Amino acid sequence: MFELPLSGDVTQSFNPFQWWGQQAGFININTTRTDNPALERRIVEQVASYGRQLGRIVDALDVLVSRYDDTDHSAAERDALREFTRMARAIDAVKDGPPAVTLSRVDALIDEVRDLARTDPGLHREVVNRIATALGGSGAG
Repeated sequence: MFELPLSGDVTQSFNPFQWWGQQAGFININTTRTDNPALERRIVEQVASYGRQLGRIVDALDVLVSRYDDTDHSAAERDALREFTRMARAIDAVKDGPPAVTLSRVDALIDEVRDLARTDPGLHREVVNRIATALGGSGAG
């Protein structure tokens, strides 16, 4: 089978009233090659996302690295272990910090609400009023 670069399976999950705070983007692209895509999809959907799997691996490896005696290793090997530990600490800091609210996510939400004015004016009014109420405003008719 011939595929162009960056082509392949694409899955899309879109619900403008569910994605806010739960999903960074609208399109998830699967660029991995696997012998059993159905099994891989079931694992990700039923057990753990790739991020969760990788997070658990980093957590477990961090325990082992922190207890590892690196005195018999080369400078490059010690640097690699230190870099891993720095990365693990940086990941922990992001996990423990406040959630990132990016302007692009805010702009995407605004675009979705504006689109409702055209596609469903009644729902648009309801959404605008709910947002205004949540922010302490008076709403818009």
